[in-house]
Amino acid sequence: KNAEQQLTKLHDIFDSNTVKLSNPPHDLSTLRDMFECTQNLKNDLGSIESDFSPLEEMYRTLAKFEVQVSDEEIEMLDSLRPKWDDFKGMLDNTETKLESSKVSMRKELVSSVNSHHESVIELREMFSAELLTITPDLSSTQAFTRIDSLKSKIREVRKEESDLLPGLSLFGIAPPDHKDLKECERELQLMDQVWNLSADWDKQYSVWREELFTNLDAEQMEASAGAFSKGIGKLRREISTWGIWANLRERVEKFKLTLPLIQ
Repeated sequence: KNAEQQLTKLHDIFDSNTVKLSNPPHDLSTLRDMFECTQNLKNDLGSIESDFSPLEEMYRTLAKFEVQVSDEEIEMLDSLRPKWDDFKGMLDNTETKLESSKVSMRKELVSSVNSHHESVIELREMFSAELLTITPDLSSTQAFTRIDSLKSKIREVRKEESDLLPGLSLFGIAPPDHKDLKECERELQLMDQVWNLSADWDKQYSVWREELFTNLDAEQMEASAGAFSKGIGKLRREISTWGIWANLRERVEKFKLTLPLIQ
C-alpha cells in the first residue's frame, strides 16, 4: 500500500505540474508564478529522482514474495522513468518559453510604468487646481465631498502603482517613488485635518449659540476655544497661506474676544 501511494504521488507531481505549466502566462502575476514553480521544480529534481530506486526496490521485493500488484500499478511503475524524462524536458521547454514571454512582458511593463508616471503628473496638476476650489465659503459637506473625490482619485493612482509591483519585483526594477503623489497625499491630509477642525468648531459653536445664556460655562468655553486655537496653531507652518486656515483662525479668535462679555 505504501509503495502504491508513493508511486501515485510521483505521477501526480508530473501530471499536475504539467497541466499547471501547459498554458502560456496571460499576465505578469501568472508569469511570476510560473517562473517560481518551474525553478522550484528544477531545484527539486534531485530530491524527486532519489525516490525512484527505493520505490523500484520495494516492487521487486513485492514480486519476490509474490504479492499481488494490480496491472495499473505495473503500468505506472514501467512508465515512471520515461515519464520522468518527459517531465524534465517539459520543464526545460517551459523555461525557454517563459524567457520569451518575459522579454515581451517587460516591454509592456515599461510602457505601463511610463503611463503611470503620466497619470501622476496629470493628478498633480488637477489636484493643485482642485485644491484652490475648496474655499472657506463652502459648507463642510461641500468641502468634504470635494476632498473625498480627491481621495478617490489618489486611490486609483495608488492602485495602478500596486498593480505594477509584481512585475517590477519579477524584473528587479525599483518601484516608482513619486514625490508629487506623496505631496498630494500630504496636502490632502492637511486639508482633511483643517476642515474637520472647522466642522468641529461649527458644531461646538452651534451648541453654545443655542444654549440659554444663564447656562453657559465661560471657563469651559474658554478652555475649549483654547484647545481649538492650539490645534489651529499646529497647522500654521504647513497651511498658513490657505484661506480655510485663516478663516477658521479668525472665527475662533473673534469668539474668544466675546468671552469677557459672558464672564
